[in-house]
Amino acid sequence: MKRQILWLFALALMLAACQQAPKDIILTSGPEVDWAKEMMQAFVDGDWTKYRSYYADTAVIMRNSSKVSPDSLAQDRSFVDKIERETEALEVLKYANGDQWNVWWGSLTTTYKGTGTVVKMQVHTARKIVNGKVVIDLAYFDPTATTAAGLAAAAPPVMK
Repeated sequence: MKRQILWLFALALMLAACQQAPKDIILTSGPEVDWAKEMMQAFVDGDWTKYRSYYADTAVIMRNSSKVSPDSLAQDRSFVDKIERETEALEVLKYANGDQWNVWWGSLTTTYKGTGTVVKMQVHTARKIVNGKVVIDLAYFDPTATTAAGLAAAAPPVMK
C-alpha cells in the first residue's frame, strides 16, 4: 500500500513537472493588432474624439521624458496639415503575467500648416493596455525638428 502511494505521488510530481507554464505571445495580426492600427490611424487623421476613446481616464502619457495630456497632443496636432506613416512595424506583446503592450516603430512624415515645413522622423511607441484601454503611453523621437517646425506653424502671421 505504501509503495502504491509512493508511485502515485511520484506520478503526480512528474505530471505537475510536465505542465507548461503560460508563455509570452507576440502577435502581428488579429483583433488586438487591428485595434492598435485603428488607434494609430485616429492619431494620423487628427480624429481626437476617437483617439481619446482609446485611453483610460487615468492614462499616463509620456513624450520622451515629458508627461503630457491628451489635450496637449490635440493642440500640437492642430499645427499639422497632414501626417503620413511609413516603414512601420507593429506588435502586440501578451505576457504570461497578463500584461499587454502594443509596440510600434516607424517613420512619420509631418507637414506643418502655414509654413509647409516637412519633417520626417523615426518614432517608437509602447502602450500598456488594460481592459481595452491605454493606461500607459510612451513615445520616443528626436524632437529637434518638430519643435522648430511646430513653433513656426504656431506663430502668428507677420503683418506687412
